[in-house]
Parts: sequence; structure tokens; C-alpha cells
Amino acid sequence: MSPPRGNRLSEDRTEGLPAGPSELDTFLRRPGPCALVIRGAPGTGKSTLALTLLASFPGRRILVTSRVGEEEVRAQYPWLPRGAPGPGGAIEVVDLSRVPERAASEASTAGPAREIGGAGSRLSEEELPGLRWLPLPLRRVWKALSYDQPTMLAIDSWDSIVEQYVGPSVGRERDLPDREELERVLLRLLQVGSIHLVMVLEREEPNHLDFMVDAVAVTSQDLVDERLERWLRLVKVRGTPLQSPVTPFTLHEARFTPIEPVAAAAPPLPRECDPSPGARPGWIWPGNSDYAQAFGWLPLGRYSLVGLDPVAPEFMIRILNLPVGIHALSHGSRILYVPSLSSLKGEVVAAFQHILPAEEFERRVLILSPNPAPDRPWEVSPAYVSGMARDRTSPVPPITNLVGHFLEEGATPDQPSLGVINLASFRVLSDLMGNRLTPDTLPGLIQAELQGKPTHFVLYGQRGDPLLESMSGLASVHLEFRNRHGRVFLRGLLPHTPNYVMEARGTRPYSLVPVV
Repeated sequence: MSPPRGNRLSEDRTEGLPAGPSELDTFLRRPGPCALVIRGAPGTGKSTLALTLLASFPGRRILVTSRVGEEEVRAQYPWLPRGAPGPGGAIEVVDLSRVPERAASEASTAGPAREIGGAGSRLSEEELPGLRWLPLPLRRVWKALSYDQPTMLAIDSWDSIVEQYVGPSVGRERDLPDREELERVLLRLLQVGSIHLVMVLEREEPNHLDFMVDAVAVTSQDLVDERLERWLRLVKVRGTPLQSPVTPFTLHEARFTPIEPVAAAAPPLPRECDPSPGARPGWIWPGNSDYAQAFGWLPLGRYSLVGLDPVAPEFMIRILNLPVGIHALSHGSRILYVPSLSSLKGEVVAAFQHILPAEEFERRVLILSPNPAPDRPWEVSPAYVSGMARDRTSPVPPITNLVGHFLEEGATPDQPSLGVINLASFRVLSDLMGNRLTPDTLPGLIQAELQGKPTHFVLYGQRGDPLLESMSGLASVHLEFRNRHGRVFLRGLLPHTPNYVMEARGTRPYSLVPVV
């Protein structure tokens, strides 16, 4: 995102292509030669990261694949650039997946390798020290390089090539260099031109290559609370400051997408919602297609519950709730809004006032705020609430009665009402009215106000608040915003869902990108 400028995915640096981690992106745009090792266990995203870096490289781009063939590579990564090879065009693919296993010295029987073209100055085999020790297909690649043109060469995977061509037994029988000597040859060959080398290794543990190359990136994955998390750890990047040495990412749609830290400032508030696919009796459209797919619609006579980590920004809750409010007001409904104690005065008004004229707004929107703004007469002030509490001519009604009366007036199944309520503020307002809310009494009061009525409540608060915890048992949907290393994920406890990253940019109110 220019994510919610809070938690957002990084901007693509090449239109239509995924974006790599900014530190590696900066590193690989420095003049070559340089070498990067990407290592990690199988299935952790190494190949996707290598292809992401390769696709965004501004010069010539070559992939040497021993893992799968060219057709499989292009099928698995449909976003790869197409067209003629060259800057901005297709990646040149050298397919070693079907080359017979042969020792590097057996040039006459090493099997076919796809020749690649190229123009510009080249060096002979005699001018490339140690080239004769490389496997024949790599020799052909190297001899076809243009050394006056910036080039990125990605080898996926180096382990597989070494094992096929110069494994331990072959090396002893043929008097070939061992693996470490071969790797030194490969890195020395970089010095003859502006070459960026990316080597993919099929293991997470460090080895001697870490000391020989310029940068090391490690991919890993883990299950936390039964949900997948993917992490990229930058072990070293020479000459580049590491702002975020540990970065979570997702492989959604076969793209390596790093998840950026949450920004301090809120993005512009959504001013529209996704259109409803049609009427659904007994339910409210949540205003967002991704939300509907992940968590469903909002049932009438029930409530949703959202918990927020104390360090997660409040504006993420606003971004989540605004689309359903915009939809409700646009379809003739009423809204009760109880903003958080930290909310700025009038910001709820600013979010909705473009939908309705002022007189209609005042009739259909009730904002109960412990922090009123003098120029907002529709905000209920503590003095007003306290005045109600001081009126002893009749029993003091609980705040839930005030809420229920406003929402019931004019509500129908076709025009249901919506309440968006911060539980901490709700507790303060109730105390001002002389009606103390407790975890024992709140669930019953909320249920009484909702049962059989064309209304849905969205209740939210900080995780760990006893009022929030008391409401978890009867919620139709229970969501959580969790902070992990400065990144905020949204996940469903009910229904159980994977982690999502909320992205807010463009014309849509927000998108939910699953961590897969």
C-alpha cells in the first residue's frame, strides 16, 4: 500500500510486475559485478523472489533453471514479462531440467542446452579463467554474455546443478574441482563484466558462500496460531543500510510481495464502497467484496466483533467499517456511531457527510461521543447525557435503550440499521448516564436490543478488554488485527481464516491480500 498508509504492500517498481524488497532492489541496481545468495527450505518462496528480482532488473535478464522446464516456469508465473528478449521484454530461459547428468569435463556428451543470443563485446574461453570447469550449459551461457551490457543471471537452483555435474563422487573420479572451488571460479568470472548473479540454494543453513557473496537473503515460513507466516531475513547486503532486516511477505497470485511496516499517518478515508451484487434478505452488504468473500455478509439481529492490538493504529478499524456505513447510508438506513476515545472531533462526520445533505445527515446519523465538538450539534455532549441522568422524574434508561430507540425508528428488513460501537467509549457514556456496564451485563443488553430486529452491530475494542472478551461467545463474526514486527495482519477467529494484509489505495475502499 501506499498501503492503508498504514499497513500496506509496497508499490510496484515496474508497472504490472511484483515488487521486491527495497533493500535488494537498491542493491541490485548498483553497478555490477555483484552476487546474491537466496537460501531457504523448499517451498518458502526462493524461486518467486529470484524471478521477482530478475523481472524488475533494467538490463538483460537470464534464468538458468534446473528445477522445472521453461514451460512450467512461465505457467507458474504468468506475470513474467513477454515479448522479445531484452530490457523490458521476455526473460531468456536456459532449461537444464532435461539435460542428462554428466560431469563438467565431458563436453561432447553433456547434452543439449539452449543457446542464447546477445550482441556486444564478448570474451573467448581463454580470457575467462576457470570457465572450462563449469558445466557445459553454463559455459555456453557465459560465453554468450555481452560484457558491456548490464546483465542479471539467476541460477535456480545452484544445488541441483552442482549435484548433477560435479557431485563428490564425480569430482574424485574426474579430478574436477570440489564444490567450494567451483563456486570460487563462478564468482571470479563475475569480475569480467557488469554481471549480477543470483544463486538459489535449497537449504536454510549458512555455509561458506555467505562469506564470498555480496548479499544473503533467507526465506522461511512458520505456522503461528495455525496460520501461515512467511518471512524474509536479510543476513547481509553490502553497501546498503538495512531498514527492515526481517520482512514478512505473501506469495499471493504467485508473486513475491513484501509487507511494509505500518505508517504513522492515516491514508485518505474511503469515500465509496464496492457495489452490492444484489439484495439478500436478512443480511447487510459489508461494502467490500474481499470482506464478503473472506468473512461473509452481516446478519440482521446479530453483531460482529473486532479486536485491535494496542499498538495497531485505530484508523485501520475506520477503514474496515466505513464501506458498510457508506453502503447503509446510501440505501436509506440509519447509523449509530460511537467512535473511540482517541478519535478526533468530527472525523466521523467528515467520513459520511458527503453522502447526505446536512438536514438528512442529522436525522439519520447519531454520533455518541464523549469528546464532542462545539460546532457539531449532532454529537451528544457529556452535559446532555449527564442531564438525562439528572432527570429523576423517570427511571434513567440504560444507554442501550437510547441506542435501540434511534436504530429501531424507521428500520425495516429492506432498510436495516447499523451500529458501529467502540466498547471503551460505550462504557464511558454508560457511566455518565449512571448505568455501569460490566462483562456480566453487556452481552444480555446487546442481545435484547438486537433480537429479532433489522439491525446489525459492529462492536470493536482493544484485545484483552473484559467487555470485548465477554462478547466473543455470541458474535456472528469475530476478527482480530494483530501486530507482528511492526506489520498489522487481519485474521478471522470466526470464521477461521488465514492472515490478511489490508491494502488501501486507488479507488476501492480497501483490498484484503491473503498471506499464502
